Amino acid sequence: MQVTKESGPLAPLTHALSQQKIPPLVYLSGTESYLLQHGISLLREALLDPMSKDFNVQILYGKETSAAHILEAAQTLPMLGRARLVFVYDADKLSTQESLRLLPYLEHPNPSTCLCFVSETVDARFKFVSTIKKVGLFLKIDPLMEKQIPAFLQKEADRLRVKITSRASDL
Repeated sequence: MQVTKESGPLAPLTHALSQQKIPPLVYLSGTESYLLQHGISLLREALLDPMSKDFNVQILYGKETSAAHILEAAQTLPMLGRARLVFVYDADKLSTQESLRLLPYLEHPNPSTCLCFVSETVDARFKFVSTIKKVGLFLKIDPLMEKQIPAFLQKEADRLRVKITSRASDL
């Protein structure tokens, strides 16, 4: 697993992954879809073995799932790999009642599973979110401000090993 150092909204995630630890809980929230997808890719690349990734990733959707289904997925042990990755997309659509049922698990998550919630919006005042903040990683990923874009493009080009001139990134 090779995780490059990074600054910006994904820095806490890249730092945790560079420590070779499985973050038990991650919440990625925001409207910057490129960065959200990049965070998801970082988790997949760092935690899933290419030979067993199909066995160790599960995707759920907040509007269509229940706390019981999320708990079952999160408590399942990895098969032929060191970690299991469970994504709950549209986590903001999970009902308040269902999210409260997850609290005991959130306080004591399975150490071999990374339970990752993903949504565009989130109300950080809920106990569900405050518990994730205490135990895991909560990343609010907003669109970059115009003045941040050139530096971001330069870092992305470096990460992808592509050359880009400063004039091009300014454009």
